[in-house]
Amino acid sequence: MFWGPKCRDGDIVGSHNGCGGCGNNERDCNSSDCKMWQGQCRDAKIGEALDGKPAKMHEWVWYWGATRPYKETGDWAKFGALGQLIGPGNMKNGADRGKPLAGMTPSEKDTKDNEDNKLPWMIMHIPGNMQYVQVKRVNHRPPQAWEKPPFSTEAQAEMAKYQFGLHGDLIAGMGMMSPCDKMGRILTASDGTFCEDDQACVTALPADFSKNTGKFCWHWFTPECKKVECPPPKYCPPPPKGPLGKNGQPLHPVHNNCPVPKPCPKQPPCDKPYWQDVCKVNAGQPWCVPGHVLKKYRGPLEIQCSATGNDLRTKKGSPDGCWWLNKNSREDLQRLPGKINRHYAPEGGWFVKHENGALSEKQAETWIQTGKIPDNPKDNSEFLKKAKAPKKVNTRTQNEAAAAQA
Repeated sequence: MFWGPKCRDGDIVGSHNGCGGCGNNERDCNSSDCKMWQGQCRDAKIGEALDGKPAKMHEWVWYWGATRPYKETGDWAKFGALGQLIGPGNMKNGADRGKPLAGMTPSEKDTKDNEDNKLPWMIMHIPGNMQYVQVKRVNHRPPQAWEKPPFSTEAQAEMAKYQFGLHGDLIAGMGMMSPCDKMGRILTASDGTFCEDDQACVTALPADFSKNTGKFCWHWFTPECKKVECPPPKYCPPPPKGPLGKNGQPLHPVHNNCPVPKPCPKQPPCDKPYWQDVCKVNAGQPWCVPGHVLKKYRGPLEIQCSATGNDLRTKKGSPDGCWWLNKNSREDLQRLPGKINRHYAPEGGWFVKHENGALSEKQAETWIQTGKIPDNPKDNSEFLKKAKAPKKVNTRTQNEAAAAQA
């Protein structure tokens, strides 16, 4: 109990229930061990600095990650910048796992610090920035002149955009990849952000992508069991001090004044595992799709070539079409029309006859050039605009109409 986390600065005795037993308010939770975060008292430690010391909330530390700009806000995260840790990061767990060597791009294989991908995210305030940034590498000392920032694929791509205005195929041509989803939500990518070498980056996943694509969209989910925590034990006052005998034992019997703890509630049953169509659940989000699965889908798709894997993007004849786009244009978005209805010629390749949901030749041309899909529900149900409001109906009765005519 004595060595437990202190709830308030100046406390001698620590909390035997951890920071959770201090009280969820600033008065009872304010020490170097415990801090308030999102209405709850929690451990002030949110990570570990590179010097091995704990990284705590409200602590001033130096940023030791790669230098990168944030073009949307004009902010920077510069190697060696001094900032204050605000709280734990909110990135998904999938973004915290490092890629296996076989799944890395050539530029990522050059780094010597892939283990840093396993570090937790921390929210940091850097003076001069408009918004907070999320970081992993911090230290309690500034870097020396000979110490260099670590490698980062995303930071290198963002620096290229900022310094040289490079986009799309130019970034890809330099051996760098843009992130497919900066929020790290892609379940089919090992880090949740960057596609693998054999995957294409679909900018907006259709809700019906599981149709004709086999088992790709179906994942077996085991729900996490919901646990009911036991009620915390009540405060147990220490026994009063009394005179001791020659043998060191109390002369008077010591009574136990500790209240009887409440029994733990019965745990609810766990939900059964189930198959889930992750494509339908994540419809509209960026997604990484292997080439052989991409070829099976029969509807229109939009591919971001700069975020597509190096092997797939550069392979001639690959189903994503990025190899052709980068060779013949400076565009970054490749729009695939899917199957196209053509009634005057035999079927073959992209062309079919009388297929429900397939685009016409004119619709396919419009989609490729502008990214717009017609409003006809029979064309493709994933890109519908809002339905038009019904026409106003005349609600006058026959008697009222006859009276108006008279």
